Amino acid sequence: MSDVPTTPVAAPSWRFSIRSLLIITAVVSVLLAPFHWLGVGYLFNIIFSSILIGTSVSVRHTSGLSTAAIISAVGILVSFPAMFLELMIVQGLSGTPFLAGVANFAACLICIPFKPKTLIYTSVLCIAGLVPYAIVIPDRYVRYRELVDLAKTYPLESLETRLAFDQEIPLARSSQKPQLSSAVDASLVDFEQRSNHHYYRRAWALERLHDETYQRFTIAENFGALRMGYLSKRDIQPPRREQIKLPIQFGRPKTPTPLIYEEVHAVSITNSFNPDMLGFSPSRRTTAGFEPHGPVDLEERLNGIRPYADHHLQLVRLELVGLLKHDKPRVYIAETIPLMNELETLPHRSLNAFEAQSLPQLATERDTVIKETSEGAVMLGAVRAGNDCLQCHNGPRGRLLGAFSYEFRGIAESANVAE
Repeated sequence: MSDVPTTPVAAPSWRFSIRSLLIITAVVSVLLAPFHWLGVGYLFNIIFSSILIGTSVSVRHTSGLSTAAIISAVGILVSFPAMFLELMIVQGLSGTPFLAGVANFAACLICIPFKPKTLIYTSVLCIAGLVPYAIVIPDRYVRYRELVDLAKTYPLESLETRLAFDQEIPLARSSQKPQLSSAVDASLVDFEQRSNHHYYRRAWALERLHDETYQRFTIAENFGALRMGYLSKRDIQPPRREQIKLPIQFGRPKTPTPLIYEEVHAVSITNSFNPDMLGFSPSRRTTAGFEPHGPVDLEERLNGIRPYADHHLQLVRLELVGLLKHDKPRVYIAETIPLMNELETLPHRSLNAFEAQSLPQLATERDTVIKETSEGAVMLGAVRAGNDCLQCHNGPRGRLLGAFSYEFRGIAESANVAE
């Protein structure tokens, strides 16, 4: 054996390194994962921030603080493609990579005059890396709470009670498919295209709010809602109703033609059965956000009939003809088209001679019946069941649900000049 005395080797002191940072990041990520505080996006952002911090610490060792600050500035440029990847892959906290890059660069600049040790330098960068989350998370939490409150305000509800009358209609009246004329079918297709509520943002927003997958993927994971797009009260609240004020005047002096009458009816039915009021229906007669049928901004829409601005007449009467709730048709007397949930409280009358004669023609042959009078014209226009209507109502497509009764009067040129 050798007589040379052996010098005990001291255990190496622990040193904070990039590997240490990555290990800590991995551990923290795994610990936070069950809570899903930020959904999948939080892991992407933590990794991006860790790379920024690790790169800055590594450059500090090799080239000094000033170079580290310069290299850190490159992270701001790198953040733009990083945000793009985040948006396309995880759709997480959009904008956070950019904020992380700015915060890391600012921390590097602040540290230059003080020349801190590695551990202190790394700690400052880590604290700066928390700044983006401190900026973003409060706003995200407010949005999350808004989603929860909106889901309570617009819950899924059954329409069975409201549509009980539809069940009581004899089968022969409700299930027999009408043989529509080609002109009537074309008019119904036009109505369906105008009122297809799947193209309207409110229906989309309500569907997202109550979709089971959306709830599990976002609301259950709190801030994960960011990955599915923002929903707000403005998206889900129904349009504000404005009652029309008759008479409504159209244009300048000229002899009216049936074209303007038919356009008035097309606008009236599309507005009164406004797609934004239908809400979201995940199943038959179950809905969220449904509002009673009725006009929304009909006066504004009628005043917007520009192609016929040369015609000089006014709409003086617009009444709803009900066909479903009672054995005999009845015309509800009101200053404008009433809301459907108000019908039982309104006075009503029987069909007049023109309406009684015209109503059978609306079943399959015509969409409007117009009769010129000495003062102007009267019109009866059909309200039919389109594809959207059949999500709740019984019966086949094209079934006559009701009608609108109109009265138009011309305005003399002298009256217009006097105005």
